[in-house]
Amino acid sequence: MRTRPLLALALLLATATNAWAEYCKQPGTPVPRKEATKYDKAILLSPSEVVASEKRHFRWGKPPCGRYLYHREFVLCYDPERRVTLWVMYELTKAEIKSLARRNAFRTDPRLLPDESATCGDYVNKLKTITFDRGHMVPNADMNRSKVAQANTYFLSNMTPQYSRFNQGVWANFEGKVRNWAKKYDRIYVISGSVFDIDNDEKFDAVADAEWKRPTKRVAIPSHYYKIVVRERPNGDLEPLAALLPHVKKDPADFDKFIGDHLVSIRDIGRRAGVDFFPDLATATRQVLEEAVASKLWPKN
Repeated sequence: MRTRPLLALALLLATATNAWAEYCKQPGTPVPRKEATKYDKAILLSPSEVVASEKRHFRWGKPPCGRYLYHREFVLCYDPERRVTLWVMYELTKAEIKSLARRNAFRTDPRLLPDESATCGDYVNKLKTITFDRGHMVPNADMNRSKVAQANTYFLSNMTPQYSRFNQGVWANFEGKVRNWAKKYDRIYVISGSVFDIDNDEKFDAVADAEWKRPTKRVAIPSHYYKIVVRERPNGDLEPLAALLPHVKKDPADFDKFIGDHLVSIRDIGRRAGVDFFPDLATATRQVLEEAVASKLWPKN
């Protein structure tokens, strides 16, 4: 019986790839399309591989999500109505931080139906004054452990529309800090996500209230982004650092100050994002973890 879901997924993958899947126009040095298509097969996880992915990346419980997309290297929560990533969660170790030449491979995720997926055209920029990037939720540089892992961060299911200055500025800076912390502390747990709270009432907006990227108006634009990083000390104590960043159109004058000014508790993020991040933690431990607010950014590596 276990082979049926895998067979169905394999058939869906093959059908989608042939019938509607898109390989976007790539800037820079791209992965050849045929090579990327081979990498698509890596997302066909067996039931035991899904369990292994959950065991590794959901260290303190499985957060609720309407649509999980599993990879060996991370787990993604996808929103098929807004057609963006809601959150990603993964363990990141010092040994996994490696150098690998960037090769773009932006493409649709064949696990999604056409109406559920963003398309290449959804990320075309028509307005010269405001441009958006296909912003990674799992950074490609966090997955330089192999060409397959790196290439599979380029599925559009791992993207949200980010203002170009935000993506290439403060967000890229924050991603680099996370990798430095992985090297410094040997092992960390990372959660990155998007929030839809345009009116800042600290409640997750309804789909109907979302702002949509032009010209297609098929992908929703987050109002905030967040990162949660947790490290486990040798004695088992958990130390969190969490920041909720407004999705700004211009570079802050000082990236470190901007991130530091937006350090919050995990509970603050969970309330806005509508996510219970660590459901299996004991109540007392969970309360301490979720209510703590880092006083400053962790030291550099």
